Parts: sequence; structure tokens; C-alpha cells
Amino acid sequence: MEAAEALNALFSAVAAPDRRATLEMLLRREVDNRPMPSITEVADELELSRFAASRHLGILQSTALVEPIASGYKTLQRLNRSRLILLEDWLVPFLDFDDTTHPQ
Repeated sequence: MEAAEALNALFSAVAAPDRRATLEMLLRREVDNRPMPSITEVADELELSRFAASRHLGILQSTALVEPIASGYKTLQRLNRSRLILLEDWLVPFLDFDDTTHPQ
């Protein structure tokens, strides 16, 4: 996948509120040193159907924002923060832009 396509896929993946909530939940669990959740745990914590959680996780996995980790009979979900660097690299020039040098 070329860089522009990867960036578009990432923006599409984070466009949905439930997928952003999923990423935030996975980050909170990581920061709090809590175990990685299963699809069922994601669904329960975010008050989604298991089908909706699975669909959202599938989209996040297709962009490698979330990695499925096999653990016995469960598949656990892990946030892949390194993929967010593509979004950051695109956003930083906008955030670093000094508009004081360009009068309106």
C-alpha cells in the first residue's frame, strides 16, 4: 500500500466515533497496565454489540492500528501506536505553522 493510500485508510479508520473510542479504550488499558481485551470485552466496555465491535476491530486491524494477539482460545486486541506516526507526520506541519509571519 502506498503512503497516500495508507494515510487515507488511517483517516477513514479513525473517522468513526466508535473506532476512536476503541483506540482510546485500548490506550487507557495500556496506560493503566491492564490486560489486553478480547472482542467480547471491547464490546462490553464500549456498550457495543459483539458484531459491531468485531467489525470496528476488523477495520482497525486492516490499517494495523490494532493487532490481534492469539491467546489460547481468545484473540486479544493490542493498540499499535507506531501506526499513528503516519497521522502525526501529516498533522505536524499544520500544528507547527507559525501564522504570525503571514498577516491575514
